[in-house]
Amino acid sequence: MKNETMYFNDLLSIWLEKQKQARALSTYVKYRHLADRYISPYFRAIQLSEVDLPMLQTFRNSLLSPDSLHPLGNGTIRCILLLVNSILRLSYETGQTNGILYLPPRLPKKRPEVPVFTLQEQEQLEHYLCALRWENIHFSDRYLHVRHTVQRLTRLDTTHKSELILSGPKSISSNRLVPLPAFLLPILQPYSHPEHPDYFLLSQSASSPMDP
Repeated sequence: MKNETMYFNDLLSIWLEKQKQARALSTYVKYRHLADRYISPYFRAIQLSEVDLPMLQTFRNSLLSPDSLHPLGNGTIRCILLLVNSILRLSYETGQTNGILYLPPRLPKKRPEVPVFTLQEQEQLEHYLCALRWENIHFSDRYLHVRHTVQRLTRLDTTHKSELILSGPKSISSNRLVPLPAFLLPILQPYSHPEHPDYFLLSQSASSPMDP
């Protein structure tokens, strides 16, 4: 029998009680948590007669909001939407609404975030680049060989002056072959010095690397 004044959360309580009887305890606890955390607060003080597609779409968008302090995963959002759809179906089956309202559970795919170098990683990369010589660039095989790093260190003598030190990488894994993308080769080629392979890539000098 239709109740003109029934609130959405009243039906939510009825639906949860049905799930408690029909589902495993772990499933019921999960549904209860999602209902208490995300569904009930949104539909508080809203009568079933007030629920329409624009309101449901706004609810869906609130779950997808990237501005949330704790963004929800797609799996959690999809589960919440399925719960709401099940509650809306119960509303229709019990005669509380004249038609079935439905929220599409399909979600837009999230683009993976592109990792960004930390400041420490950027500094380390600069040290490697400053130590590159043209002989480390293998155009035919399209790779570069990281063999050295450049650091400015303070002398241990009484002058306490600093100087550029060329040394091997700190770890074996840092001594590596790095593939070069095809588009980069014609950009580098005009600046290469086949007659002076010992020239540093950035300083164009055989004796002094660029200071990172």
